[in-house]
Amino acid sequence: KHVLCEKPVGMNATEVEGMIGLARDKGLFFMEGMWTRCFPVIRKCREVLRSGELGAVRQVSGDFGFVGPEDANNRLRLLSSGGGGLLDIGVYLVGHAVLAYGTAQPQVAAVGRLSQGGVDENAVVGLKYPSGSAALTYGIDGHYANEAKIICEKGYIAFGCPQHSPTNARVIRAISRTETTTQVVEEPLPVYPYHQGHCGGRRACFPNSEGFVYEVREVERCLAAGLKECPEYTWEESLAV
Repeated sequence: KHVLCEKPVGMNATEVEGMIGLARDKGLFFMEGMWTRCFPVIRKCREVLRSGELGAVRQVSGDFGFVGPEDANNRLRLLSSGGGGLLDIGVYLVGHAVLAYGTAQPQVAAVGRLSQGGVDENAVVGLKYPSGSAALTYGIDGHYANEAKIICEKGYIAFGCPQHSPTNARVIRAISRTETTTQVVEEPLPVYPYHQGHCGGRRACFPNSEGFVYEVREVERCLAAGLKECPEYTWEESLAV
């Protein structure tokens, strides 16, 4: 069957390579559910980056975190279940770096804190690419701003909170060192009427969960078009993250 699997689709690149290989051999659609990439705001900002009008990307910065559960048996606290901050929320920040720099493998350095159970409670991750770098902070131990920026030669893009499911962003274009213009990119969440058999109007589990419909629509579009991978988040990008 065709597969859309919530991120992280695997614990490591080897596992993901095996899944992609199986999908390719069977001629089936396969996508890691990085719903961020399907948000209209992200798509519009990606178009700005691809246009080259902001010049080369020089730095990506961002943070994401919340106070996680203390229960030692919760999945976030279990190393055997892929617990910790990186696989749960840090991947969104790495995804922004891949959005900005592409799938080239960077040099990686990190510092952080492990729990008594061995999972990463927080970390600052540094990525070095040929043309720039990324500084990414995440944690399941505190209240974070949940914002992100992509800084370029001729301006920058700032994603509002929550940066992994944004309804707004600012595209700042530099005229000179002290003069800039600001373009606000906004797209409100979809609103659905409440009725039996429909999830609309019910309480969402996470902030901006209504935006999952963007991912659903994109997968439907890909299947209707006979695609085997989603152009908004390719197999190569899954492997890079």
